[in-house]
Amino acid sequence: MANPIEGIPTGAKLVAWGIIAAVGIVLLFILWPITMIGGTEAGIVLRNKAIHHTLPPDTGLALRVPLIDQVVKADLTIQTFKMTAPVYSKDSQIVDTTVTVNYKVDPGQVEQAYRETQLNYEAKLISPNMPDVLESSLSAFTANDLVDNMRQR
Repeated sequence: MANPIEGIPTGAKLVAWGIIAAVGIVLLFILWPITMIGGTEAGIVLRNKAIHHTLPPDTGLALRVPLIDQVVKADLTIQTFKMTAPVYSKDSQIVDTTVTVNYKVDPGQVEQAYRETQLNYEAKLISPNMPDVLESSLSAFTANDLVDNMRQR
């Protein structure tokens, strides 16, 4: 029985094997089933874009089903959000305020945080509520009280 590859020139064989290897490598990266979850992050496994389960911090290597599962990583370190807004004081003067909010996601609440905000805390929670919080807390003071209090710090 004759070998079907015998009639193909050596250079063409190398090109064919190169193409097969390149396609294999591309498929390996597309279908890569392993993800890594570090100590400062938690993973949310989405199966067909719905939450399937969570991966706790420091999981290390975790397996996923290629093309079906997607792993979203939630940062569990302390985040900082800074906002500047004008606020009216008790005596109706405009006070320019700059507020910095430090926040951190509780590892046990990662799934709920993803459901409610898709991990976009600043745009969905902090930024919309900040003007009302500033207004309610600073409008009880006059502009002079606020300046005096700022100088004492």
